[in-house]
Parts: sequence; structure tokens; C-alpha cells
Amino acid sequence: MSTLQQSILEKFLVNQDYEKHIRKMGKSFKKKHDLIKTICEKQFGDRVSIDGEHGGLFILLEVRKNVSSDTLVEEALQNGVKVYPTTDFYFDGREKSTVFLGFTDVSSMDIEKGTELLNQAWFGDLYDGVE
Repeated sequence: MSTLQQSILEKFLVNQDYEKHIRKMGKSFKKKHDLIKTICEKQFGDRVSIDGEHGGLFILLEVRKNVSSDTLVEEALQNGVKVYPTTDFYFDGREKSTVFLGFTDVSSMDIEKGTELLNQAWFGDLYDGVE
């Protein structure tokens, strides 16, 4: 790392800008986390179970469908949405219909559109936003 970069990093840390940045990002991620949880509850209803709703940079969505997480990932991808399988996290090799939904680099508008596309991919529904 160059001396200039080291100097900038030092000022960032000494001036407590790092702590300010962490607080700001924490608030932003909490807002998105709450939004994705609320939208998933409305969008999917009892067809999914949400885990990780108390924090973190993603939620786990267990889809009540008799397919593997790899199948859910493929169906989502066919509709233009990237979700992540949980298959690699089970040591016993079992298949579970659970996926990771990340939201840190996704806009609020894209979260809503993405869940609509997931609903269509997994259940064939188009959500119209009306309750």
C-alpha cells in the first residue's frame, strides 16, 4: 500500500470517520433488512418461512415447495434474480428448500421487483401490490 493510501486510511481511523461509516451503513442495512422481510411476508405469505429476521446482511427463505435449494436458485435465475443455495452448508448432504436472499447492494425498488419475480418463478403468481 502506498504512503498516500496509508495516510488517508490513518486519517479515516483517527478522525473516527470509520465508526461514523459503520453506523451509517448499519442503519441503511437495517432499513433494507426490514423492507425485504416485510415484502417477503406480503409477497409469499405462508408459502415461505423467514429465518434471520433479526439482523444480518441476508435472510434465509425456506420455500414450502418440495424442491432443492439448487432448483430454487435455477428457477430464480431464469427470472433474472440471483439468490444463493444453502446446500453446501449441510454436512449430512441433505437437500432443503432454503435460499439466501442478500440485499446489501440492491436498491429498495429492486428488492420489491426481485421478490415479485421470485414469486412468479416459484409459484407462478404476479403480485399486484394490492391487499
